[in-house]
Amino acid sequence: MEKLKDIEGRYHILRYRDDYRIFAHTVEEQKFIKNQLTEILHHHKVTLNSLKNKSGTNVIIDSIKEDKLYWVEHDSVIKTTVDWKAYCKNQNVKHGYLPKRHYKATVQKHLLLIKMFADAYPNSGQLIKVLKEFEERTIHFNYNDFIGTGTDVSVLWAIAFNIVESNPKVTDVGTKLLSILLCKFKEDECEYLSYPSDGERDKGTYPEFFSFLDVIADKLANPGNNRYFEIWLQRLVVKMLDGNNDFTNHYMSWSKEGLVRLTNDILRQEQTDISRFDETWIAPESRIDWSKFIDVEKIKNIKNMNTIIGDSEIRLDLYESM
Repeated sequence: MEKLKDIEGRYHILRYRDDYRIFAHTVEEQKFIKNQLTEILHHHKVTLNSLKNKSGTNVIIDSIKEDKLYWVEHDSVIKTTVDWKAYCKNQNVKHGYLPKRHYKATVQKHLLLIKMFADAYPNSGQLIKVLKEFEERTIHFNYNDFIGTGTDVSVLWAIAFNIVESNPKVTDVGTKLLSILLCKFKEDECEYLSYPSDGERDKGTYPEFFSFLDVIADKLANPGNNRYFEIWLQRLVVKMLDGNNDFTNHYMSWSKEGLVRLTNDILRQEQTDISRFDETWIAPESRIDWSKFIDVEKIKNIKNMNTIIGDSEIRLDLYESM
């Protein structure tokens, strides 16, 4: 850092979490600072990722990440912060409901714009926020609301699933959105689950709710897919797992993730041969009793648990201010 004393007072460094911005008076000073930083990092066996650093001369635009600039241009949500109730009171006029969100695109086009953004900037932190905004737009819709606007819920679900499948960073938020869309279908999943298994059943007779869960199941059965997604899928179906029906039996058969299989075994058999660690060197009587980590009775008593994943089940605090 001794060499930087020559330009002391002519540059400034700002840090926000793991992002750094270095401001200087000239392009030459920018390059000089970058070279010095590269040398220092190299001494500690660390290098700068060329894909994650850039320089520019436009203080405003170049200080904003590309993904955020893209969404500023393509965002279909117009946000208002006006307190309309107070405004109407001050103007002595009757207050009428005015939403804090206005939309420039239909529901389906809105999600397509998010899909294009996700393809252009995969696993972007901004993607978490835009999915949350889409959720807020649709959470109060019912099936007929979608039909009335010419929107096919199954198309929305397919687009949302593709986004989540391709962007592991949004697995929790994306699965929450999928849970909301699944509950827009008209069938009563609890009524279906009350029917016992009658052997191999044609998937074409499944209610749509279960047909889409089957799609996830088949996708996740492939090696190398997002195992974190499989754990979140278990959250969607956990209240159904002690039932004896075609969907549950199929779900049990394709599960690949160790934690999921372990939970399935204990729910069905109250014991398991699966272990999360190599315990062959431990005496059988001293090995971990995994059933003690899973409250079977609690799971069996959550029939009334909402299929929709709640806000309290995921952490969004890192992105709330984005």
